[in-house]
Amino acid sequence: MKNMNQTMKDALTQITGIERISDEENILSSYSGVFPPTLVVWPISTEEIAKIVKWANENSISLVPISSAGPKLRRSSLPKVEGAVVLDMSKMQNILRIDATNKVAMIEPGVTYDHLIAELKKNGLRPLMPLLPKASKSVLTSCLDREPITTPRFHWDTPDPLLCTETVFGTGDIFRTGTAAGPGTLEEQWKSGQAQKNPQGPSQFDPFRLIQG
Repeated sequence: MKNMNQTMKDALTQITGIERISDEENILSSYSGVFPPTLVVWPISTEEIAKIVKWANENSISLVPISSAGPKLRRSSLPKVEGAVVLDMSKMQNILRIDATNKVAMIEPGVTYDHLIAELKKNGLRPLMPLLPKASKSVLTSCLDREPITTPRFHWDTPDPLLCTETVFGTGDIFRTGTAAGPGTLEEQWKSGQAQKNPQGPSQFDPFRLIQG
């Protein structure tokens, strides 16, 4: 088992570097569910995540993806099998873009409400948010948990507040949903005036929004 763990650690080191991998017992215990994880790895880019997912798939390694820092109050995000690797995205805390005109923010999975609120305020905006979210809980996790927000009269569109996403498949392929899928890169879309606010596909024309006004 020790040799296998070292092999896993060596493989992940090639992706992230040794400084963002841990097999220390006190670290592993903080992520322990039914079983403690074998390793914890902290990626800082989509490309690193894709490489880790592809490696895990090719080697039949169970991954437990999380985006919020501890403590873990829900055991659904903790390992349930032996030999799992925790993929902790809480270090991915960049706010990539704030579009004040279209009221859209593009964030990485580790961004918390404290961080997002401060940046949106600079642009005269505020997020749709739940009541007293846990300080270490990511905005992404809150959206995926479907936590009810405190201002329902502003929450008029069922896909809000989570619109387009960037997803990594088990093969390691990267896929963007909604209008973020293309055509073109995100930078090219921004240059042409697109806002990645339609979750239904790569078209800026939305009859549903036209009817709503």
